[in-house]
Amino acid sequence: MRYINQINIPLPMRDFRDYQRTYPQSLAGFFMQTPIPQEDIGGVLILTQTLVPPPDDRTSSVVLDIDVFIQGTELLTDDDIWGRLEVLRTRKNEAFEACITNQTRRMII
Repeated sequence: MRYINQINIPLPMRDFRDYQRTYPQSLAGFFMQTPIPQEDIGGVLILTQTLVPPPDDRTSSVVLDIDVFIQGTELLTDDDIWGRLEVLRTRKNEAFEACITNQTRRMII
């Protein structure tokens, strides 16, 4: 399950930490990718963040890419498949919420 989010942050931006809990040391440009084992579900979550060209000169744009998956699991029934997808969706939502701040939540509501 993979979700790619573009978060447009209004400029001028005082501090990147106001918008995201995971952030680089420099905003001139960055690409950060972190694989995080999800042992309780037998999977991996890959968190990728990077700056991308903004839609206008009043914003800075960050991509927050969350990819969570389980490998090598044999699923036999439709219920098994839907159950696994729900587990992955929940984990993706937890990761997204853990990465953003309340200020970002207010912007996207």
